[in-house]
Amino acid sequence: MRLLAVTPALMIATLVSCNDPLGPLVDGKPYALARVNGEAVPWAFPSGPSIDAGWIKLVDDTLAQRFEGLSNGPSVGEWMLSGKYTLRFGQLIIDYRPNWHAGSLGPAHPVDTLYASGNGLVLRETGYITDPDTVVRYYARP
Repeated sequence: MRLLAVTPALMIATLVSCNDPLGPLVDGKPYALARVNGEAVPWAFPSGPSIDAGWIKLVDDTLAQRFEGLSNGPSVGEWMLSGKYTLRFGQLIIDYRPNWHAGSLGPAHPVDTLYASGNGLVLRETGYITDPDTVVRYYARP
């Protein structure tokens, strides 16, 4: 009988790809914004801009990026912000500080916590002044 040698690197790669729902993020593949509040993108706030596109990806071992394109309102344009990230089983936490600024185009909060759900990531943002006060974004796994 012949035994297969299992190296630590092979074990880690296997664990990341099979057990971690965030595995493709490690490869730098972007998760594309597919739905907002259960509706397909583009999605429009009742009295504001439309979210036309978006994605989240890991740039390297320390930085993640989040991008969004907006149209049809006072906040027309696009933004991309990088932040340090932490991966925990089932969570991607991005900390945009010190470059995050309240009231400008960009994330609603200085830290985003995304949760693995089904075949993607979910970001639930609260505290919007207008209706709806909560926006749930679903990013599809590549």
